[in-house]
Amino acid sequence: MLSNNITVCIFAWNEEARILRCIDNFKGLFPILVVDNCSTDQTVKTATDAGYKTVTVKNPGFIETTEVMDPVMAECDTDYILVSSVSEFIPLALLLKYAEAANTGSHDIVRAFRESITAGQPIPISGRPRPGFPGELRFFRKGSVDFSGNKVHDRGTIVVAPERVLSLVTNPEYHFYQFRDYDSSHTELKHRTYNDVLAKQRYDAGARFSWARLILHSSKQFLDAYVRFGSWRFGMLGFMHSFYRWHMEVGIWLRIWEWQHDLSRSGVIQANNAVRVRLEQQIIEFMNARAKA
Repeated sequence: MLSNNITVCIFAWNEEARILRCIDNFKGLFPILVVDNCSTDQTVKTATDAGYKTVTVKNPGFIETTEVMDPVMAECDTDYILVSSVSEFIPLALLLKYAEAANTGSHDIVRAFRESITAGQPIPISGRPRPGFPGELRFFRKGSVDFSGNKVHDRGTIVVAPERVLSLVTNPEYHFYQFRDYDSSHTELKHRTYNDVLAKQRYDAGARFSWARLILHSSKQFLDAYVRFGSWRFGMLGFMHSFYRWHMEVGIWLRIWEWQHDLSRSGVIQANNAVRVRLEQQIIEFMNARAKA
C-alpha cells in the first residue's frame, strides 16, 4: 500500500466491461471507492463481487458539483481524494507523487496534465502542457477545493494558499492518460447528452443565439484544436477530432436557439400537434357530413 490516506474515487456509468481493469491501476496501492452514476448494467455488481466498496450518486451531467462531491467525500475516511475515470490511466510516477503528498502533508493539491490518446495517438484537442496551464484538479485534500456554483469544464475553486498547490503540468514524467475510444458514432452519441448540459449552462447564464456567435465560437473550437494545439500533425485523425470540436459547439448554439423559440422537444410536439389536429378535424368533418347524408 502506497498510502492509506488517499481514497481513489472511480466514477463510472455502465462500465461493467472495464471497471476491473481500471481498478487494477490502483489495486493494492490505495483504498478504492467506485462511484456509480445509476448504471443500468452490472457495473456495481462487478465491483462489489470483486470486493470493492461502491456508492451510487446521480450526477447532473458532470461530477464537479457539491451535490456529487459532498456525498462522495462523506464516504471516504481519508484526508485526500483522487478522482479517476474508467477511461484513464495514471502512471506509477504520478501515483508515487500523490502518495508522497498525502503521507507527508507537503501539499493539499497536486495538478497534472492529461494526455488524450485516440487510436493510439496523443491528439492535442484541448490544450498543451505549458507554464501557467492549470492542469487537471484531480488530487486534493478535503476542504481545499470548493465545488459550489461550478460549471462544466471548470475544475472547482481552490481555497488554499498557492504554496499548498504542487503543479506537475510541464513535466511529461507525471502526465496521465485518457484513452478516448471514440469513433464517429460514439462521439455523436456523447454530444447528444453532453451538449444539453453545456447549452443549458450557457442559456441560464444569459447566452442567446446569434449567427455571429455560432460562427465565431465554432470556428475558434476548430482552429484551436487543429492549428493552435497542433492536431494537424496527426492527419485525418487530427482533422476528425478537431471537426467534432466544431460540431459540438454548433450543437450547443442550435439548442440555445431552440429554447429561445420554444422549439425544444415539448415545443416541437406542441407545434406538430396543432397541425395534426387541423388534419384530424378534416376527417371528423367529412365523417360527420357522411353521417348526415
